[in-house]
Amino acid sequence: MLQYVFTFLVMTVFFLSYFFISEFFDMLQYIEKFPKPQNYEAPKITDFWFAIFTAFLNYLGFRIMIKLLYDTVYVYCKERRNNQLRAKKTLKAVIMFNKAWYYFWVTIASYYVLKD
Repeated sequence: MLQYVFTFLVMTVFFLSYFFISEFFDMLQYIEKFPKPQNYEAPKITDFWFAIFTAFLNYLGFRIMIKLLYDTVYVYCKERRNNQLRAKKTLKAVIMFNKAWYYFWVTIASYYVLKD
């Protein structure tokens, strides 16, 4: 089962990457049709290093948060009879906590970026 999930994730990342890269080059071709200011430089693929790096850090933080919080949340989970359901609910709670933490920090960062 885990092999199928991993294969699905790899294929999804591959196809999404292909889609965004092809859209990027289509956008560049579209931009070429219009007059540009004198010192204009079209964006390059390397300009997206920050987004790729932060996506990697976000994934790494997500995995670390699961490792750190899973045992603590497992103890407080209300489900006591079915351990399989308890594990699912605990994982879901940790994932939701990670989403809340992510949006909290994204909101703060967005405020500072957009306030000027």
